[in-house]
Amino acid sequence: MSSRVTRSAIVAATLVVAVAVASAGVVVQAAGGGTPEITGYDVTNPSGSTIEVTFQSNETLDVISVGIDQETDFLRALDETDFAASGTGPYTYTATFTVASDGNFTADLSDARDADGNDGADTGSFQGSTTVDTTSPTITDVAVSDDTNTDGVVAAGDTIRVRVEATDATSNVSTVTANLSAFGLGAAEQVALDAGTVYEETYVVPDAPGPDGTYTVAVNATDDASPSNTAQTTGGTLELDTTPPALSDPVLENATSPGDSVADDSQIRVAVNATDAANEVATVEADLSAFGVDGGNVTLSQVGSTEVYEWTGAVDEAAANADGNYSVQVVATDNVTNADTVDTPDLWLNTDPDLSGFAVVPATGQEVTVSFTSSEPLGDSPDAIGVELTGAASISLDADDFAESGSGPYTYEATTDLGTDGTVTATLESAEDPTGRDGAAAETDDATVDTTPPAVGPVVLVDDTDGDGVVAAGDTVRVEAPATDATSTVSSVTADLTALGIGPGDRTLTYNASAGAYDRTVTVEADATEGAVSAAVTATDSEGLSNTTTGGAVTVDTTAPAVSAVTVVDGDGDGSVVEGEAVTVTATVTDAHLNASSVTADLSAYGAGVVTLTDGDGDDVFDWTTNAGSGGTEGAPTVVVDAVDDPGNAGSDSTGGPVYDAGPPDVASATLTDETDGNGAVGDDDEVSVAVELADATGVASVTANATDFGAGTVALADSGGGVWEGTFTVDRTTAAGDGDYPVAVNATDDEGQSVSVDSTTLSLDSTAPTIDSVSLTDAADGDAVVADGGTLRVVADVTDAGGVSTVG
Repeated sequence: MSSRVTRSAIVAATLVVAVAVASAGVVVQAAGGGTPEITGYDVTNPSGSTIEVTFQSNETLDVISVGIDQETDFLRALDETDFAASGTGPYTYTATFTVASDGNFTADLSDARDADGNDGADTGSFQGSTTVDTTSPTITDVAVSDDTNTDGVVAAGDTIRVRVEATDATSNVSTVTANLSAFGLGAAEQVALDAGTVYEETYVVPDAPGPDGTYTVAVNATDDASPSNTAQTTGGTLELDTTPPALSDPVLENATSPGDSVADDSQIRVAVNATDAANEVATVEADLSAFGVDGGNVTLSQVGSTEVYEWTGAVDEAAANADGNYSVQVVATDNVTNADTVDTPDLWLNTDPDLSGFAVVPATGQEVTVSFTSSEPLGDSPDAIGVELTGAASISLDADDFAESGSGPYTYEATTDLGTDGTVTATLESAEDPTGRDGAAAETDDATVDTTPPAVGPVVLVDDTDGDGVVAAGDTVRVEAPATDATSTVSSVTADLTALGIGPGDRTLTYNASAGAYDRTVTVEADATEGAVSAAVTATDSEGLSNTTTGGAVTVDTTAPAVSAVTVVDGDGDGSVVEGEAVTVTATVTDAHLNASSVTADLSAYGAGVVTLTDGDGDDVFDWTTNAGSGGTEGAPTVVVDAVDDPGNAGSDSTGGPVYDAGPPDVASATLTDETDGNGAVGDDDEVSVAVELADATGVASVTANATDFGAGTVALADSGGGVWEGTFTVDRTTAAGDGDYPVAVNATDDEGQSVSVDSTTLSLDSTAPTIDSVSLTDAADGDAVVADGGTLRVVADVTDAGGVSTVG
């Protein structure tokens, strides 16, 4: 290794240049005064064809010149004689003149001179414009239309559309209005601008708009210039019709045969006279829903060219109202939807009773109740109602057996005792109203009388997990029981499995056709009752009758084996274990249903894996001896003994075992430190410290360092605590190795005699002085080899040393 050090001095001179800055003066020339100040210049059209030019000046003017242009052509000039002056400081000058035609006018002030000839018009641009418009807008087209159905006739609720085309030659059209007062609207309804010169709007005719008639609409158009510039014209006519058709002579009758009543399928006729003064009758309709006519509303047809409108159709009893007197409302509408109504005279509806809800249901004990409803009251004679009961019993019921309740519909109900269990069929033979019309159609219904509960059992509980009859939490158990009912059907079968920890939601059994019984498989819960348990099975039939049978048996074992007195002993009893040494584990295990092959101990920490303990003499003490293997875990482990019984309940206990010493001490670091000057290089008589950080499961017996390369031989290190061993030695040049980087070999031995050797970090051994190979001098200023007082020399020296050069001087 070599090191080169260069020292040099740099001499520098600084030249300072001073610069003088001269300042320049600025001359400001102030503006003079005296020119008139012109303000408020304005050009207006106060009215008609008059134009007014006005402005203010802060002093009086002798000369005024204003040029007037119409559009782009020169019209005339104004001078001081045309202007009247008023006021003092400022002075207001006003000129008024009239023009011969409408148009856009511009007034340009070109001179405004005072007595000294100073011109105020030169201080700015003074120009104004105005428009003269004395001509009304031109209305080129007016259209008024019926926007509802375009027939030219409107009524309340219809829409009127007004369309106007209007222009103005000079200014703009500001408003367009339409007089729609004849239609119940305003006399000046605004017509909005649609696009370009077209104004268009729609209006809805209000209720009670005004007298009927044909009306023409007047339209006004006004421009922006003046409200007096208004053009008016008329255009388009509409007819207003608010009078409905006139109705007379309504008729409602039996068209099949004379009389004041109709029945099912009778032909019914409705007719009316209908006329309309202004327009045609559009429709005539009648609501015949009370008589069951399909759709309810019917449209009457005109008879030839007469004023008579009529409709004939059939009565439909199924859709008709209950029997009674009914009139019909007739509605006539004209072409603009004006409508009026009239009611016909009453017509008697007399149909068969409309029956519904015929049923027979079980009542109390062996009684049944027969009931039905009728759209009208039935007759009082015994023969008015006839019901036959057949099947388990034969019974005839007449009107005297039935009680009537309600009104429209009417309910009829009778209760009778069958005297036996079984199924009966009820048939409605007759149901006549007071006029003898029979609504019965042999309606039938069945009912079953059941006073006997189902038969259930025997009950069986099956251990579906392993079949040994002993279960624990997580095992499956099947409950099974047949259930039958002689009269009705079994509606539900449930089991009380509370002893197995099963809640109410998991109690329903379902029918298993292959087993001919009801069953359910459940999972034993953790809160099951310890010991022998059974199940109570309840069967309920469709009549709500229940029967319960208890039976079946399984034994619930939810208690884990008791594991105690766990010990782990090493072969020589010194409290530590190395590879190949015997290890014995012992535990006491008790359980009513213990699986003897399931008692295990985890000796993986000793490199022996999981071993199975045995009880050789049946005294509940299980043990096993094995040799420690390689790959164990350094330190004192916790050994766990597990035991599982037949139902799968698991118990365990643990103990601390002897220390497993997997090998020699584990050296984390070995460090050499130069204690003399700390520069990492040592020489003769320098002091060096050795520090080793290590750990061992059984304890460290000794630590030494071989410092022969530094001439110090073997050094014994002392325990400083915290897993650190330390020692020092002095470099002896006479016996040390040659210069170079050297470690020390550290050897550590544990209490079991296992040792390890590692190298420490290195230090540089340097016992030889640096070598100067060459020295040169040069003139650092200008290279001419002549150096004056204060000049700079450059010294270059080549120096080498194995341990490095620290200084050169």
